[in-house]
Amino acid sequence: MMMGTADTPAKMVANKEMAMANTDMSNGKMKSGCMHYMKSQKAMMAK
Repeated sequence: MMMGTADTPAKMVANKEMAMANTDMSNGKMKSGCMHYMKSQKAMMAK
């Protein structure tokens, strides 16, 4: 993850999706965890 970048809306979305991905994976929900992870990656690219 890139540190030091401004808190753009895209970055905030990415952080939120990452948090949801971690939660889902911890609960054993791999499919939705992976989905959130991919969304966060897309959000970071879109910035």
